[in-house]
Amino acid sequence: MTPVTFALSAALVSCQQREKAMAEASQRTRTTVTTRVDSPVPKRRTNKKKKAGISTAVAIIIILLVGFIYVWKKGALQWD
Repeated sequence: MTPVTFALSAALVSCQQREKAMAEASQRTRTTVTTRVDSPVPKRRTNKKKKAGISTAVAIIIILLVGFIYVWKKGALQWD
């Protein structure tokens, strides 16, 4: 057996071993994922977060509008 043939056969064996190990790891991952999917999912509480975000945005817009109206009534936006 020549050194080149030996090196190619060793590379082929290591490649086959690597593929086998990756297939086993993939199989373990698939099993883990399926058990997680089967577990009960907790209820989401996005409705409260959505209401809080919208109310915060509305409050900021109201504050900005009140400030704009105050500056406008004071006459600070006049170009002289």
